[in-house]
Amino acid sequence: MTGAALGGDLPAGLADPLHLAFPVPWKLLAVLAALLVAAIAFALLRRWLRRRRQAPPRKLPTPVPGPAPGLADAIAELRRRYRKSRAYRTACHELSTLVRGYLENATRRRYSTLTAGEIRREMGDTRGARFFGALAELQFARRPPTRNDLDGACELALDVALVKRTER
Repeated sequence: MTGAALGGDLPAGLADPLHLAFPVPWKLLAVLAALLVAAIAFALLRRWLRRRRQAPPRKLPTPVPGPAPGLADAIAELRRRYRKSRAYRTACHELSTLVRGYLENATRRRYSTLTAGEIRREMGDTRGARFFGALAELQFARRPPTRNDLDGACELALDVALVKRTER
């Protein structure tokens, strides 16, 4: 067949037929991609469920069993020592360290690296959490704490430690 047979003169005649590549099966590729995504999601879900099953259950904060020997004496000594020196802010920092150490020994949890807000999230709304919130205000407030503030903080520390107080 030539160009003249089709009704027109082509300058070079008809070209040979073009052989196109195999057509891309878009629907099949979409189905395979969806199956791949579903398989990955299923594997991740199984992994997450397995880890969740293996993780130890989250424990509620354990109540403090009782005061450590000598804690009340250490708080009384701290109060006496800093009343003389009038370094009440330093006393608040030392009181915080003392009570945090006591709680770490009593509950086997790490409190020395936590802020007052983190302790509140960890312990819930308990006397200990309220104590550390109030003590943080004394430690980092613009106005320096007073003798009454130190006495109140020591009383709260004794309450947190469940120490039966005796007359001073």
